[in-house]
Amino acid sequence: MSAAESVDDSASRTAAAVLDVAPLLHALGTPQRVHLTGLPPTGRARQQAQELLSSVTGDDSLVVTPDAQGHSAAELIIGRRLNRAIPFPVGPVGPVDPAGPAGPAGVRAQRVPREVETSDGSVLRCYVSGPRTGRPVLLVGACGMPVGLVGGWVRHLSREHRVITWESRGLFGQLSDPGFDGRGQDLTAQAGDVLSVLSAFDLDDVHLAGLCGGAAIALEAAGHSARVRSVSLWHGDYELGGDAAKTPHQHDMQALLVQAGRSREKAGALQRLFRRPSTLAALRDDIAHHLYYPYATAELLYRYGRLNGAIMTTDCRPLLARVTQPTLVVTGPDDHTAHPDGSRYVSAHLRRARLVELAHHDHLAAFDAGPQILSLADDFLASDTPAAERSSR
Repeated sequence: MSAAESVDDSASRTAAAVLDVAPLLHALGTPQRVHLTGLPPTGRARQQAQELLSSVTGDDSLVVTPDAQGHSAAELIIGRRLNRAIPFPVGPVGPVDPAGPAGPAGVRAQRVPREVETSDGSVLRCYVSGPRTGRPVLLVGACGMPVGLVGGWVRHLSREHRVITWESRGLFGQLSDPGFDGRGQDLTAQAGDVLSVLSAFDLDDVHLAGLCGGAAIALEAAGHSARVRSVSLWHGDYELGGDAAKTPHQHDMQALLVQAGRSREKAGALQRLFRRPSTLAALRDDIAHHLYYPYATAELLYRYGRLNGAIMTTDCRPLLARVTQPTLVVTGPDDHTAHPDGSRYVSAHLRRARLVELAHHDHLAAFDAGPQILSLADDFLASDTPAAERSSR
């Protein structure tokens, strides 16, 4: 590999990492310190790493430090993601084209949302991939999670399908917008976002896939739209009263979110706990930058408490009779985040549901989008696509 190719590769890998942590950087606002553990302990090495980061970000949002002393949980998480991407030693950094794929303008362009405004004035950041002629698949991700968490789903399904996903209302983009409190925050409002996306993109014969709490949103939306032809629910998190068991995690999360959503002051007090480095112990290293996002600031935690708290406390049982579409329900006995009993109950009370339980799949397997998960999705989508439509591809 030539020196030029090495620089280009370093910049490209760094750009991919910066893109992953961009939501955190935007929400946190101030420059974030990062300790790159693979760097030689010299000032020159840190300078070269700083030049690489600055060439990719185009600003001073990331500051390389000689150690991680005093770093917050967010800074440690950002550092982890960069450490997984940046090759060491970094070496001299040549000029990076600002408009190229590894320059600041190119990084911003790699994940450009289309904005959809809902009836109550919320703005949804939507991401579209795949052929225009492909059957539309709407991915309803977990509330509060950046779009990067469903990247595996998008990359796979967009080979054939028109894939659209979006980030939760009020939790991304203009976080200083004072209108959040006056807009819808309940499950109905979040399901209405699905209908807004359907209308904005003029979609019919849609497959609706809900992951984690997105499964409850998908159920509510499917019961109100004839445009949805089929549904899949992956490791869903449901409130079902006393009819299904919950995990300790579900009980703890529900209590936390209800508390955080009571006031910004309460959210601020709780959020201080999530700044501690000990927070990282509960997060899987490779996706910590996504999972941590809604806890990164007091304002985010307050809004997350309002939105995800509403999902976790709204009884899903009345929704089930209204969903008549073919539905695939997927869970696993090793899911200790969202109890599999919830998926079993939902499947048993939907009119046209099929339950699949995957051994050795925990909750995050739904987001990992491994071969077994994606094969299930492919088979279900194929079975729900008319033969004439399949033969035309």
